[in-house]
Amino acid sequence: IRRAVALAAGRAGRVVMVSIPDWSGTPFAEGRDRVAIATAVADYNSIARMAAETARVRWADVTPVSQQSRPDWLTADGLHPSEQQYAAWVDVITPIVHAAILEPLL
Repeated sequence: IRRAVALAAGRAGRVVMVSIPDWSGTPFAEGRDRVAIATAVADYNSIARMAAETARVRWADVTPVSQQSRPDWLTADGLHPSEQQYAAWVDVITPIVHAAILEPLL
């Protein structure tokens, strides 16, 4: 985070952190402990979000999008997001990036 803020000329409000997706509901997670996966993802995102808040950088939460079960939202490997899911992430991230770009110069 410090490096990203430094690259943004010290303007933390210009930095956007993105959550990690929850892959516990994917076919790739079959045979694994889905509850443990979901818990680990939630714990990681909680810590990352707190770090973002502490550093005063913006947070984009794509995790709820990743938890939607849609047949065309994964690639053939049953784990990675497809083009369609990434497009839905863009819908979440874009307004946050716009706000970061439009942040007044201080």
